Amino acid sequence: MKQSLGLLEVSGLALAITCADAMAKAAAITLLALEKTNGFRLDGGEDRR
Repeated sequence: MKQSLGLLEVSGLALAITCADAMAKAAAITLLALEKTNGFRLDGGEDRR
C-alpha cells in the first residue's frame, strides 16, 4: 500500500471535523496529530503583553 502525508489547515472546529470525516470516509487514514492555534501564536504559549 502506498503511503502519503496530507496536511489540512482550516479556520474553525466545525470545518475541521467535517474535513476529517470526509477524509476518513474516502480512504484508510490515521490521524497522527491535531494542533489547535490561536491566530499566529500557539495556544498555551506565553502572552507577551
